[in-house]
This record gives sequence, C-alpha cells and structure tokens, in this order.
Amino acid sequence: MIELKEMAVGFRGNTKLIDNFLDHKEIIYSEMLSKNEKFVVVKNDYTEAVLQKLKLSNVEISTISTDDLCIYLTTKSGGGIDDVFNRN
Repeated sequence: MIELKEMAVGFRGNTKLIDNFLDHKEIIYSEMLSKNEKFVVVKNDYTEAVLQKLKLSNVEISTISTDDLCIYLTTKSGGGIDDVFNRN
C-alpha cells in the first residue's frame, strides 16, 4: 500500500510541457502561476524514466507534504496559498 506522503508529486514549469505529461492522469490540484507557468499536483504513478524526462525538460519536481495533500484532497478551492496560511 502506498503511503500518503508518496501518493502525489508536484510539477512546476512550462504549461505546455507539463500538459503533455498529464494526459489521462489524475490531477489533484492545479494553479496557473503566470501566463506560461503552472504548478500541478498529480497522483504519483510515473516511472523513473518519465520523471527523468520531465527533469531534463526543466520541469521542477517536488514532493508534497501530507498537510498540503490533505488540503488539496479535501478543499474544493484547491488549497491555494490562502488555505495554507489559514489552516491554523
């Protein structure tokens, strides 16, 4: 069984590049950071080869904390920055 902390992965980078890797993937959270840059949290079912290809395409890959993942999974607004600061 997969642990909650390993369930999701975050991608930040060029919108078009990221969108090419999201085909038929479970998107947990998505946020446009600028006209050409986005951050997405997706179910982590990628192979090491795909993750390496993303890294070589200058997509930043990050782990998602269990706190943030719970916010993303339970909030309809998607767990934006306001939700992070208001969780206390």
